[in-house]
Amino acid sequence: MTRTRWRRTAIFLAVGAAAFGVASGVYAAIPDASGVIHGCYSKSSGQLRVIDTAKSQKCATSEVGLNWNQTGPKGATGPQGAIGPPGPAGVSAGFSRLLAGPINIPDAAAPLVTLPLPSGKYFVRAKLAVSNLSAEPETAGTVDCSLVAGSDSDGVPLYLDSASAGVPSPTRVLSFELAHTFDTGGNAVLQCGDSGHGFIARQASIQATQVSQLDSAAISSPPIAPDLVATTITGLPTQSQVQVTIQNQGNAEAGPFTISLMDEEHSGSGGAPFPGLPPGKSVSLSAGCLLTHTFTAHVAQDPSIVPELDTTNNTLVKTVTCS
Repeated sequence: MTRTRWRRTAIFLAVGAAAFGVASGVYAAIPDASGVIHGCYSKSSGQLRVIDTAKSQKCATSEVGLNWNQTGPKGATGPQGAIGPPGPAGVSAGFSRLLAGPINIPDAAAPLVTLPLPSGKYFVRAKLAVSNLSAEPETAGTVDCSLVAGSDSDGVPLYLDSASAGVPSPTRVLSFELAHTFDTGGNAVLQCGDSGHGFIARQASIQATQVSQLDSAAISSPPIAPDLVATTITGLPTQSQVQVTIQNQGNAEAGPFTISLMDEEHSGSGGAPFPGLPPGKSVSLSAGCLLTHTFTAHVAQDPSIVPELDTTNNTLVKTVTCS
């Protein structure tokens, strides 16, 4: 009697464990890998059962398939939030106008450069490079220039000597700056007069930067000056010559300068004079040459005329074949 009862208990436990294992397997695959629960709804009885599609379980022909997400569908997008306060205004625009010379300065004060500006707050700068071409002593005198914007102005008179031996007087550079607010737009004007002395401006420019606050310490502008650069040395075998090219890469006209082109034996051309060179323009100097030599080209301008932006690029060394 005891043995029979023990065998029945063992069989019951074994069957229960198997049933539990099947139930656990079904639970592990529901929902499926995509998070979807699959079910079947009986058309006749209204009963609903869950199936495991991973085990190829399907609804019967008397059932209707039903699917639903365990996490639920994504909800509708909520209303847009309120617009935040505007950030601080920065620099919004820059304006400039440059007039290359020579420009004859009028007898009475009159505009040389006019820069139209829309409404706003501006920091304005202007520069003028001016000289006297006449050697007549009576032409020495004062040029009076100013930068004007509305009711604000910045001006200074400048005395220029007469030229000597056909060489223009040293070019002088005048700088002006002011801050002004245009309520409805207006003009920044650089104006000059020389009382009939016949001076010329080699270059005149105005730069204006629109700002949120008129803080002159935060505004800067590049200097107006020439920059003579020895750009290339080229051998010309068909002509038995070597040639150097000099370019003014600055933003102002260069005054009188010299170019030398010499090989390692100090043969070539030394100290050839040139009267001047506008910004962006180039000149060339050639010298006789045979075979292959190393040439040194150098350009030099009198620094008392208008100092260059950079003097480290005045010399170029290159080995070339000339014939």
